[in-house]
Amino acid sequence: MFGALRGVCRAGYYIKLRELLWLFQSFFKKEYEKLGTAAEIGMNREDLQRATDTLLDYLKDKRDDLFVQANIGGQEREVFNERETLHMVDVKNLYLWAMRIGNGLLILAVLFYLWAFFSGQDKRAVLGGYLQGNFILLGIIAVLGIYAAIDFNSFWTGFHHIFFTNDLWLLDPRTDILIQMVPEQFFFDLVMRIVVVSAGLIAALMGIAQMAKKTQEGGEGGMILEENNQKLKALRERGHAVILGIETSCDETAAAVIRDGRIVCSNVLYTQIEIHAKYGGLCRKSHPATMWRSCPIL
Repeated sequence: MFGALRGVCRAGYYIKLRELLWLFQSFFKKEYEKLGTAAEIGMNREDLQRATDTLLDYLKDKRDDLFVQANIGGQEREVFNERETLHMVDVKNLYLWAMRIGNGLLILAVLFYLWAFFSGQDKRAVLGGYLQGNFILLGIIAVLGIYAAIDFNSFWTGFHHIFFTNDLWLLDPRTDILIQMVPEQFFFDLVMRIVVVSAGLIAALMGIAQMAKKTQEGGEGGMILEENNQKLKALRERGHAVILGIETSCDETAAAVIRDGRIVCSNVLYTQIEIHAKYGGLCRKSHPATMWRSCPIL
């Protein structure tokens, strides 16, 4: 249950990450420079930037319309036509819902981890579950990234079939400015960036969680040792403390009696090395027969 809840919470992180990558202005500028978008459309850079700002403000619900005019191919006209505008209504609704879910999951994640760390839960189990969930998520991202890299057209078409219930996303690159501004190559670069940055973020968080888990394990080990020392000290104060220590493995058994943690009263070892030497290594068949011979040393 906790593993599933942690997985849901983590999804909020990556939805928010996608928001930052998608709306980062410098990404658009770099892609426009790389693809020669302004020249391809027949717009100057100022008009292209103004159209982009309008598009992003509309997505972020900072404005209610996509009305923007620009000089395209020497003609002053409205940038986005009716079909493009209707499609952007669907895109905006999808985007806003994704952000609401992302914000909700992010809040849930914070509350969950605060509860887990301050309610007496096993911190090692929490961190272990976090690592396992992130490992699975990393695998999913890797599979999607490889799929997109091999056949992006199929990947991107499938995405639209899943999240849109109409065909308004089928735009004409010869006449529709929206698809000219953000062609398939633009989205390929965007998806690849999301995959790389997400994988890097997950790997970094897993590294931090792993270090925290080791620190927690080391700390608990030290606490157990300190607790045992305190118990031994208490026994000494009340009188002699006699400890029986037993160690056994596949070829040897040893027993020792220690008094007050310093004085060795007895230390006996029973070994099967000579028996195993006949076979050039461990021999399982000899275990049952020789196991009982080690009992008298106790």
